[in-house]
Amino acid sequence: MVPPAAEPPLPPSCKPNRDSPTHPSSSTPSNTPQMQS
Repeated sequence: MVPPAAEPPLPPSCKPNRDSPTHPSSSTPSNTPQMQS
């Protein structure tokens, strides 16, 4: 019996990278919330 993962793998659209409007603290300035690469 394998325990469920603590956090499911987030899709590339929800990844807190740089095109994430909800995480504008990576390498993208806060003045560019609309960065759809």
